[in-house]
Amino acid sequence: MFSPRFRISARAVACCVVAALLAGCAAKSQTAATTAPAQAKADSASACEQFTSRLCAELGPKTEACMSLRSVREWFPEQACVVALSDIEGSLARVRSLRGDCDKLAQKICAELGEESPVCEEVKHDLPEVPVGQCRMLLSHYPELIAQLRTREQRTQPLSPEAWSSLLAGTPASLGPETAKVTLVEFSDFQCPYCAAAHDTVHQVRERYPQVRIVFRHFPLAFHEHARLAAQAAVAAHAQGKFWPYHDRLFTHQNALDRKSLESYAQELGLDVAAFKKGLDDNSFDAQVEADLSLGRSVRVDGTPTMFINGRRAENATEFDAVAPLIDAALAAN
Repeated sequence: MFSPRFRISARAVACCVVAALLAGCAAKSQTAATTAPAQAKADSASACEQFTSRLCAELGPKTEACMSLRSVREWFPEQACVVALSDIEGSLARVRSLRGDCDKLAQKICAELGEESPVCEEVKHDLPEVPVGQCRMLLSHYPELIAQLRTREQRTQPLSPEAWSSLLAGTPASLGPETAKVTLVEFSDFQCPYCAAAHDTVHQVRERYPQVRIVFRHFPLAFHEHARLAAQAAVAAHAQGKFWPYHDRLFTHQNALDRKSLESYAQELGLDVAAFKKGLDDNSFDAQVEADLSLGRSVRVDGTPTMFINGRRAENATEFDAVAPLIDAALAAN
């Protein structure tokens, strides 16, 4: 949900939380520690586990902060945990105070963007997983944060019918019935490592949702040396009816996209290599690549991979578990 600039290592937060809690407990007199009941001494072997379990019950057992806390608890002396455990209610109160900042942050964001906003729903979903203490830092950067979330909200608005129709126009490479009720359009770059992950997502979509149409659009990024030529080669393969096998071959051999390799893939897949080479030599397939780039820019594509499902942008195209609910919702709506 949040920009990487705002992210804090959950492990670092866990260390700081524990250190702060133990420091607070250290203010207790030595007498208090040494006069603890005999039962506390008997339980000292499990004090760190008890302390961690109580805090994780408050933080949430699946939060990054809790998991990091469990991973670093062995760093702390058992006797220190005994002291910390004696003031566990104070520690829990401090955690609740920090967690209250997350509630305040969610209220501010949803008040500005609207309770029905998809970003508001996303914030409510994500904030319970945010490391304790990070919400306070996000509040201190609130103007910058809300500006980024407004931009994100604009990006997640469904495309207009006209814009969506433009992505389906022409004869792009596609799989699935043209009359499909749900269509996924992907803008991709054959040299982009994240697109390779999205390739796996698309493969899973093809297996689980054969009724969904998949449309591929080229969006080679300028800083990827071989991406544009690879896109032209894929268009050349499409012209010979072999786009999808060639597409799969490019992602399988993503580190070998030079001209010689592209020609070898064409030969391996049984393409007319002479026609393939001629098309690359005279640059005749670049017009389609440029048209796809222009089309992408017109719908605010600024990186790869970018996916649209019935006109709605998928925020995490590299994760099937993030894409599948959007497909399910689109199928249910149609």
